Amino acid sequence: MHPHPPPPDPTPPTLTVPPPIPTNTPTDAPVAALRRYLDTLPQHPSPRKEVSSGEVWRAVRAEVLATFLMTIATASVAIQPPIPPPPPLLAPCAQPVLGDWNYDSVWGWAWAVRWAVGHGLVMGGLSWTVRAAHLAPPTTIALLVTRRVSVVRACLHLLSQVCGCLLAAPVLLGLLPRPPRPPQLASRLTPAQGWGAEFLATVLVTLVSLSAYPPARSPHQPPPPPHSDPNPTPLFLPTAALPVTTAHIAAALFCAEFTGVGLNPARSLALAVVTGSWKSHWMFWVGPALGGLLAAFTHEYTAAKLPCLPPTPQQEGPLPRELSRPSALTSTLASPN
Repeated sequence: MHPHPPPPDPTPPTLTVPPPIPTNTPTDAPVAALRRYLDTLPQHPSPRKEVSSGEVWRAVRAEVLATFLMTIATASVAIQPPIPPPPPLLAPCAQPVLGDWNYDSVWGWAWAVRWAVGHGLVMGGLSWTVRAAHLAPPTTIALLVTRRVSVVRACLHLLSQVCGCLLAAPVLLGLLPRPPRPPQLASRLTPAQGWGAEFLATVLVTLVSLSAYPPARSPHQPPPPPHSDPNPTPLFLPTAALPVTTAHIAAALFCAEFTGVGLNPARSLALAVVTGSWKSHWMFWVGPALGGLLAAFTHEYTAAKLPCLPPTPQQEGPLPRELSRPSALTSTLASPN
C-alpha cells in the first residue's frame, strides 16, 4: 500500500522584503566616500618587484634618452639672437625712415614664436615616439596623483629626467655658437607674476597630457590576461600627439615673455647650469610642481568616468573531439552504401 501524501499547508507562504540599506545618510557619507576612493586604488607591485622589473628599467632608459634629446632641441631653438650690427655710416637723408620700429621688441616676438613652435613640435614628436617617457616632472607628479604610476616608478622617472637634462648641459656648451636664453624673470615683473605664469601654463599642458594616458585599473574591473603585467607602464596614446603639441605651443607663447624657457623644472635646471642664471630659480620648480598637482585633481574630478562593468564570460571554445564528430545517423545518410 502507498502512504497517503501529507495534507497541504493552509497558510500561504509569506514573502519578506529586507529593509533598504541607507546609503546617503550624512553620518556614513565621509566613510563611504573614503571606502570608494580606497577601492579605486590599483594594487601596485612591491618596490622590490618593480626595481627588479625589466620593463621599469626600459622606461627609465627611454626617459633619460628622451629628456636628453628634448633639452638639446628646445635649447637650440631658444638660442639668443645675435648682437645687432651697428648702423651704417650714411647720411641721415640716405637712411630709410623706420619710424618707431623697435629692434628689441621685434626680435623678442620672433624669438617667442620660434621657441613656442619648436618646443611644441619637439614635445609632441618625442611623446609620440618614446611612449614610455613622461618628459617633464609635472606630468610624472600628475600620473602619481591619479594612481597610474607607483611611488617607486615616479621617483625613478623624476631622477632620470634630471639626469637626462643635466647630461645635455655639456653638449650645449660645446654645440651652440651662442648661449641659449636663460630661464629668468622678465624685467618689470615680480617673482609672484613669474610663478603665476609658470603655474597656469603647466596646468594647461599637464591637463591635456593626462588625457593621453590610459586610466588606472580599478580592482572592480575585469582582471588582465594571465601572462600580462598586472600594472603595466602607462604608455602615451599616439592619437593625442596633435592636441599635446598644440597645448605646448600655446603654453610656450603664453609664458615666453614672462619667464623665458620654462615649463619644465629639469630643463630649467640644465639651462641654469649652462648660463649661470640662478635668480628666482625657485619659481621654475614650485610653479610647475603645483601646476601638475592642480591638473591632476582637475582631471580626476572632471574626466568622464566609465562604469565598472562585471567581467564578461569567456567565449566558449571549440567542441571536444568526441562531440565534433558526425553522429551515426549523419554518417549513414552521407554514405548510404
